[in-house]
Amino acid sequence: MGASKSKLLTTEFMDELILATDFKAPEITEIHDKFMVACPSGKLNPVKFQELYTVVFPHGNPHVFSDYVFTCFDENGDRKIDFREFLCALHVIARGTIDQKINWMFRMYDQDKNGEIDRTEMKDLVEVLYELYGRETLEAKFSMTSEALARNLLSTMDLNNDGKISLEEFRVAVKEGNSFLRCILDTDPHTCLKI
Repeated sequence: MGASKSKLLTTEFMDELILATDFKAPEITEIHDKFMVACPSGKLNPVKFQELYTVVFPHGNPHVFSDYVFTCFDENGDRKIDFREFLCALHVIARGTIDQKINWMFRMYDQDKNGEIDRTEMKDLVEVLYELYGRETLEAKFSMTSEALARNLLSTMDLNNDGKISLEEFRVAVKEGNSFLRCILDTDPHTCLKI
């Protein structure tokens, strides 16, 4: 996963990427070329990542959300995303199974990495998404403030009433069709707002 692998697609590295994702070699090459145009160093830093999110979400404030996503992409915690990290995360987001997406999303919102989403993390999650999509848009969509929605989600998802959401409780809520959770799992922000 070093810098040389980020800059150069060797046969060995390509084989590794094909095994790690379901992307084909031509797709990987195309994504790599675009990645290298955006990040000539072969490493994506938090500032550049934030700039990319600003393009995708021009009407909201993606800055805090982009930090959540960046941390999840940055598997080795070096505050840089190399091409392998980028492609593997892109694979889950774009082509992953619902369970892969649920696991990835849960990991992103479990900020203290203790295996649970607590009241504070749920409040932060909802607040970040209200900022991302635009507060007025989501308040109209869900007919409640971010704080009220966070309380509602916690009480709905916390099946054992322990004040926390486990991965399994999160999985059940998504699979049972919770519209807010489906929204955050959707990879197209425009589709999300139509749920």
